[in-house]
Amino acid sequence: MSGMGLIRYTTKKDIEKLYGRSNVEIQSIERMELHTKYNTCLSEWIIEVKKSE
Repeated sequence: MSGMGLIRYTTKKDIEKLYGRSNVEIQSIERMELHTKYNTCLSEWIIEVKKSE
């Protein structure tokens, strides 16, 4: 997990709540999963936002 930034357990609902309070509009939310050879799964959210005017 080195170099991956902050680690947080977050649901899609949580993301909508977090970004819904700011001055941005969510354009898309996707989840990417990486399955390793050690039978672990790493997931990360990809969030595209547009600054509200």
